Amino acid sequence: MTIAKSIRFIATVSKEGTIQLPEGAAVEGFTIEVVLNPTTEPGEKMTGTRFVEKWGGFFSGGEDVDLEEARYERIKNKHLK
Repeated sequence: MTIAKSIRFIATVSKEGTIQLPEGAAVEGFTIEVVLNPTTEPGEKMTGTRFVEKWGGFFSGGEDVDLEEARYERIKNKHLK
C-alpha cells in the first residue's frame, strides 16, 4: 500500500486553458486527482458613492428610522423564523 501525500497550490489557468504543476507535485505515470475550486479576483474597489448607491435604500424612511431598532428587528426576524 502506498500512502500519497497531498500538495495544495494555487495556479492560474492560462489563455490556452492549461495550468502548470509545481516541481515535484506529480510523477510521470502516476495517477493524480485534480480538484478545481474556481475563485474570482475582486473587481475594482467599491467607492463610497457606489456603496451609498447600492445600499442607500436598505432602510426606508430616512432620518425618522431608529437604526438600532431597525437592525434589531431585522436580525430578530431573520433568526426567529
